[in-house]
Amino acid sequence: MRYLLQRAGYEPERNNRLIMGGPMMGFTVPDPDVPVVKTTNCLLAPTEEELPTPPPAQACIRCGMCAEACPASLLPQQMFWFAQGKEYEKLEQHNLFDCIECGACSYVCPSNIPLVQYYRASKAEILQQRRDHQKAEHSRERFEARQRRLEREEREKEEKRAARKKAAQARARDSDGGEDPVQAAIERARAKKAARQSDEQAQPSPDEKARADLQKLEQRLQASRQKLEQSRQVGEADKVIEALEATVERLSAKVEDARGQLGTEERA
Repeated sequence: MRYLLQRAGYEPERNNRLIMGGPMMGFTVPDPDVPVVKTTNCLLAPTEEELPTPPPAQACIRCGMCAEACPASLLPQQMFWFAQGKEYEKLEQHNLFDCIECGACSYVCPSNIPLVQYYRASKAEILQQRRDHQKAEHSRERFEARQRRLEREEREKEEKRAARKKAAQARARDSDGGEDPVQAAIERARAKKAARQSDEQAQPSPDEKARADLQKLEQRLQASRQKLEQSRQVGEADKVIEALEATVERLSAKVEDARGQLGTEERA
């Protein structure tokens, strides 16, 4: 607001207060460093002579002038008493929200009571109570929904446990009426033993395993000899050739050893 007031030639020493809105529906602004909002229709900066400061409020004399001035045909005097006593239900019954906050009742009040301020504060309190009530209702509904969900899950668990128990009892009855459970366990143990024996028979004998190992060593020895011959032909480095020769010698020794062991086992 300060920017607008400076543009309009505002003189703080001549103007005793600032009012946002009209002289009847407006309200005093304590500081010009406040924003202009979409409901700001005008700014008043009157002098003391133009708009004197209202005197302190006095007791209501029940003259009825506020009711005569009310354009909405309400009972401002009665609503004032309810607002002072925070009787919000009675305020709503007397159509508090029909009040347009024109300020006519406050303007004509001989006791200088700021009636509109009481109505505004009561409206704000009622709206806050409604929001709190809606929030509490929402929380209650969520709690009840959670309780129903927990009860349903517990009921489903009980049904599953009962079904499993019933199935176990049925299996027990079938086993009692049919084959002997002890004999069935013995048969299962025999079947496992037979399967284990067949697996052992399917494994190769030591001689067959020795021959397979000897064949693998001979294949490795043949491949190493071919690689050594290729390295000599292409002129590889001496270190490479020496390493290959050492590999060939080691594999040759292993092959001879394996052949000796296999021959000993066959003679035996």
